[in-house]
Amino acid sequence: MFRSPSGQTPDLAMQMGQNGGGVGLMGGLASDGRVRRNSLSKSLGLIPDEAPLPTRLTAEEMKERIKKGTKMMDDGMENEDADSLLQGLILARSCSGMDRAYMDNATKFLQQLEAKDALEYATKMSDVPALKRCVANAKQAGLEGLSVQQGEVKLEKLCAQESLMNAMGSPESGALRIAIRRAQLAGLSEELGELADTLAEAEKTLEQLEAQRMLTLALQRPPPGKEPDKYKIQDAVDKATAVGIKSSELDQANFLLTELGGRVAPKVSFAPLSKIQECQEQLIRAINLYETGGLKDAIKRAMNNSVDVPELDMAKQLLAQMEAMRLLDAAVKGKTHDIKKLKAAVEACQASQIPEEECAQAMSLIEGMQAHAALCLAITSKDPDTIGQAIGRATAAGCDRSKIVKAEETLKQIAAKEADMAAKNAAAAERAALGDTAGKSPARGRRILTAGSQIAGEASQGRNAIPPGMKRAPIIAIGTS
Repeated sequence: MFRSPSGQTPDLAMQMGQNGGGVGLMGGLASDGRVRRNSLSKSLGLIPDEAPLPTRLTAEEMKERIKKGTKMMDDGMENEDADSLLQGLILARSCSGMDRAYMDNATKFLQQLEAKDALEYATKMSDVPALKRCVANAKQAGLEGLSVQQGEVKLEKLCAQESLMNAMGSPESGALRIAIRRAQLAGLSEELGELADTLAEAEKTLEQLEAQRMLTLALQRPPPGKEPDKYKIQDAVDKATAVGIKSSELDQANFLLTELGGRVAPKVSFAPLSKIQECQEQLIRAINLYETGGLKDAIKRAMNNSVDVPELDMAKQLLAQMEAMRLLDAAVKGKTHDIKKLKAAVEACQASQIPEEECAQAMSLIEGMQAHAALCLAITSKDPDTIGQAIGRATAAGCDRSKIVKAEETLKQIAAKEADMAAKNAAAAERAALGDTAGKSPARGRRILTAGSQIAGEASQGRNAIPPGMKRAPIIAIGTS
């Protein structure tokens, strides 16, 4: 605790740091403090508008100024008067021979006073950004005590209110439940005015979300061979009516209840009333805490005591959703993924009525793995149509590009082979056609030649025929004797 040289102890609750000095006389003070110091300096005649020629103070004047500045600083620290302390610091700053350590400690004290004033103002105005900044500055200045505690409490309440507002804008009951629990721990239920109204509105919103979820669960199609649960439908209708819900699901539940024979007497629990209340309170606490261990214990206790309350179904549904989300997180994390675990997680999420957007990543991974497997099988099959379909699916699923390129190259190779085979078949057919034509033409020529020879022979025989009774003349070679 800082003590002034006069032995007086300030009432301000603060802890001086080991490195209290060294920050300079005016270091770290707020801008408004600097403006105030300049004004005070001018009023004291330390900063005149027109600087006169420097004059040297006598020893007696210097001693008197030091004494006056020290007294002002002592009074300012004793009374926690920032203005008096600031005047003393400015006056002492103009003196030579003043204790430097004392002035540094007084400056530190002034910083804490200014931080305290700013913190109290931000707390009063309920300004969250300013309050965050002032709390941080107060801690940095070494300020402790009631002012800092009140600022931190008010800041937590304001942040809890902000969390409630954000959670009420989302249709997810889990986030709203956590925000309500934070607000309750921050003490919003003990406040009056806007903070308490925000908490009450959030609690009503949570009741409506839970009632709407009960309606959705009650209207689900029962398994084959089972009838809809009239008690569950009736409880959901009563809960939704009590919290003021008006929706198509409520109308549908009323119609279904009428179709099933109308309202029935509520289930009678054979457990004592005190036990029912204890189990119900434990279930509500477990739901608000959003912790699997507490939910399991509360559900087990309620079932062991034959307690049947609406909170039991809500706790079971919440536990199923939490377990499904745990499976989903474990399945999608890591570099390698198991398609069986992914499918099991997605099925669990669908069974517990978790929105599909929560399972989008897992479903995308499953589609990618299935598309990759289909592409590998298509490449092995060598079927162009199958490969083309698999390439389109793999591209849409974002599969490995190298595998898609390999499939495209395989498709090109198959097309080239088919084109080459078609060319060979066409050439063979053309050769076969030419061969038939060449085989038929020589025979016809021979037949024509044979017929012509026969005709020519007959004509020759007709010209060279010797009439009967005459002899052929001898043939005489030319040029022979």
